[in-house]
Amino acid sequence: MKTSKAKTAKTDIYQRITDLVIEKLATGVAPWRKPLLSAQVNGHTHHRPVNVATGKPYDGINALILGCSPYDLPVFGTFRQIQELGGQVEKGAKSLPVIYWQKNKPQPDADNERDRKGGFILKNYNVFNVMETSLDTSVFRLGNPAPEVLPETRKIPVCEQILEGYHGGPGIVHRDQKRMCYTPAFDLVNMPDQARFNQPEEYYHILFHELIHSTGHKSRLNRDAGMVGHFGSEDYSEEELTAELGASFLSSVAGISSETAVENSAAYLGSWLKALQNDKMMIFKASGAAKKATEWILGEAA
Repeated sequence: MKTSKAKTAKTDIYQRITDLVIEKLATGVAPWRKPLLSAQVNGHTHHRPVNVATGKPYDGINALILGCSPYDLPVFGTFRQIQELGGQVEKGAKSLPVIYWQKNKPQPDADNERDRKGGFILKNYNVFNVMETSLDTSVFRLGNPAPEVLPETRKIPVCEQILEGYHGGPGIVHRDQKRMCYTPAFDLVNMPDQARFNQPEEYYHILFHELIHSTGHKSRLNRDAGMVGHFGSEDYSEEELTAELGASFLSSVAGISSETAVENSAAYLGSWLKALQNDKMMIFKASGAAKKATEWILGEAA
């Protein structure tokens, strides 16, 4: 039996991306948990990977892939885009893949009587970080100003806006000062008081993590398997990975970063690493679920 080139290419890109994440996890670093990065492109400020030519930010799995870049400037472009901007990609530069789905045109069947339905195929192209080009990268830098914090309450306004925008979300209580969890049976998130956290950013990142879990409730996105999986199981690992990615996406939207939250992710690294090695599709499933959960909380769900 012959294997089609399209199928082989699809398999290769899945494996390539999974290998990128595994490589980072194996060093004790979760690529979605990085210090806050900022960049300015076309007059707009971004806290996540962005295209150098279009100024359009990358999201979902592509934000995760480009988070594997070792550079502190999250600006990327294709070989041609770099050239069109008057720059050159340096010799030996390492590219990263950006993926998208392309709709296939319907094809006639064997009898040429009717068209088969067109499907979607996974495509990808390569981009380079501007730090590996001859472009003047200083034009993209603006520093990393801390988000406005109200000192009397330690509340971060942009984070509070995200919480307020989560319409029909779970209840948020501060009853048990030793637990941070989401309980599906009661549709409640419990958090310690914010004053117990060293950094307000840490509080919000963990709260975002629990809120991503809450989107899996049967009344919302219904991620049933992950909500009931036991610790160490594949379903549990995928749900935790979904929550971590979603919390990272929301933190990027809010423009916050927490060093403590980055350190705490180490507790899950072994579980994720093992799960990803066993299932090269997990990172795609988890990032897709995290993107849907993030859009649900932000009110952007279709």
